[in-house]
Amino acid sequence: CRPQLSGAPDRWALAEPIRLEQVLVNLLTNALDATQRQASPQIAVRWAQAADPAWVVISVTDNGEGIPTEIIESQLGVRPQSSVARYLPMPDDEDVIAAMRARPAPGSR
Repeated sequence: CRPQLSGAPDRWALAEPIRLEQVLVNLLTNALDATQRQASPQIAVRWAQAADPAWVVISVTDNGEGIPTEIIESQLGVRPQSSVARYLPMPDDEDVIAAMRARPAPGSR
């Protein structure tokens, strides 16, 4: 399955490349795992301007099975918004994202 890429070509993210790659690889690996049983697997990576112009939103979506609500509730004690969760961030991903968020942009104070 080849992911479909879309987004504004003039958008970019100021981030630590290795950490951003780590999060994206985790998301894409989860998407590939989730779509293994699909006759027509679909994975999309999109990026766009966030509501705050200082941020870019990157999303990875797929048409995989997801994780049943009862497993999420019993294993993690979390009640998802929908009947199936598409992605649960790994603790490492959350740490990486938090670290990238906490760094000031070059030239700022």
